[in-house]
Amino acid sequence: MRLGAVHMIVTDMERMLSFYQTYLGLQVHWKKAGQAGVGTGKEDLVVLHEDPAAPHFAQTTNIYHFAIFMADRITFAKAVARLMAKRWPNYPTDHLISETTYLEDPEGNTIELTLETPERGTIEYGEDGMPEFRDAEGNLRSGRDPVDVQALFKTLKVGEDLETLLPLSTRIHHVHLYVNDMEKTREFYRDIIGFNEMSFVPQIGMADMGPLGYVVHMLAYNIWRGEGAAPLPKGAAGLKYFTVVLPSEADLKKALERAEKAGIKTKELDGGHLLYDPSQLGVLIKA
Repeated sequence: MRLGAVHMIVTDMERMLSFYQTYLGLQVHWKKAGQAGVGTGKEDLVVLHEDPAAPHFAQTTNIYHFAIFMADRITFAKAVARLMAKRWPNYPTDHLISETTYLEDPEGNTIELTLETPERGTIEYGEDGMPEFRDAEGNLRSGRDPVDVQALFKTLKVGEDLETLLPLSTRIHHVHLYVNDMEKTREFYRDIIGFNEMSFVPQIGMADMGPLGYVVHMLAYNIWRGEGAAPLPKGAAGLKYFTVVLPSEADLKKALERAEKAGIKTKELDGGHLLYDPSQLGVLIKA
């Protein structure tokens, strides 16, 4: 199981394409009739759907952020340095098992650039369900420390070219959602789509999911916009749908059978099947 393209509804296509190229080092794969796909030259990572009249909603379900995978420390260092050199606000954060930086695109959507670092520590969950971060020496860590940016930039050469494109190894790492019901969301992504539950922490209204053996979550969701928050209206700015690529046609068939049994409607689209989670957020599943 892996993630495919994240589809976003935006109001200004040209501004967004300029952002992805100039600040993130992605390239435009194609563009037609109010749509465009960006990535690294292979399959699309993000697909933009333009609607200048699309309304923005601040307190509905929606995407919280999506994360772009950085294959190695040099790639991550160059990405952060590029943002800082161009004065684009971003927030390097040390999650211990990953180093990341968070930034907003021109329309306020949050993007995370993430480097997996599982060798630096572990996360364990206590009886209360709360996460506990310990580094490789056994010391407690917050999981929210700032990245040591000076140490990070020492991996780069003096005069390093920061304008290079992100490498072909770049992919969508995870998607994090604002939802309106923890338990129903849990059942949908676990029992219908087929994710494995990694953590479920009602105390902070957040859960992590991923394939078996996955180190850092592939899917996360929270209720930080409120239990019972209004669903994102169709056609609003923000998430249109994200893509889950299942390992085989047999896995796809089983997921569709589970959806049908649960009374969840699906629609054939873009070589896959579109369905909506309990918070009315779109998920495209394909093999």
